[in-house]
Amino acid sequence: MARKVFDLFVPIEPIGKGRHRTTKGGKSYPDPKTAKAEDRLRLFVSQSWGLGVLDQPLAVRIIAYMQRPASKPKKVLFPTGKPDVDNQMKLVCDSLNGLCWRDDALIVDGGV
Repeated sequence: MARKVFDLFVPIEPIGKGRHRTTKGGKSYPDPKTAKAEDRLRLFVSQSWGLGVLDQPLAVRIIAYMQRPASKPKKVLFPTGKPDVDNQMKLVCDSLNGLCWRDDALIVDGGV
């Protein structure tokens, strides 16, 4: 099978997928910051994707550019705090279900 590579730059601040919140009455709702990020990501990608919904095994690679916090010394090259990579991956993969791929279960390889 021929390998196809699609590059897409999304100028959105990298955040991780947050946990669902629960009210005192027991109702569950998505983290508002996560919901806003998913909406922004879907909006941007929908304007530039144009390939339809893929339905085959996929590999997804994410390159997240983050600024070094001002409180860290300049010799620190890689951030080691939040957002962690697995939550960044979850946010992207879940957000693009039904837009870029049928389901994120099709993603057989990936990384941030």
